[in-house]
Amino acid sequence: MSITHAQEAPRARTGSSAPAGAGGGAGMTHSQILQALTGMLLALFTALLSSTIVSNALPTIITDLHGSQSQYTWVVTATLLSSTASTPIWGR
Repeated sequence: MSITHAQEAPRARTGSSAPAGAGGGAGMTHSQILQALTGMLLALFTALLSSTIVSNALPTIITDLHGSQSQYTWVVTATLLSSTASTPIWGR
């Protein structure tokens, strides 16, 4: 049993390895790539550090304010929602 595949039209060669619709630019240099990667890693480190500090300090804060478990849950939920909503804004 033989399976036949439809032949694709030949693609035009643009001389660039960038995918179609990628802006058609010349691409990034090695130093630009390292600079962008460093920025992303610093942002990730800052977010991890922030979440670690908040998660460790939150039980003490809730206890000092005479809060309950449900208030603790609301604070965590609000933090996650605000982080998720703001990521596309500052990640731009």
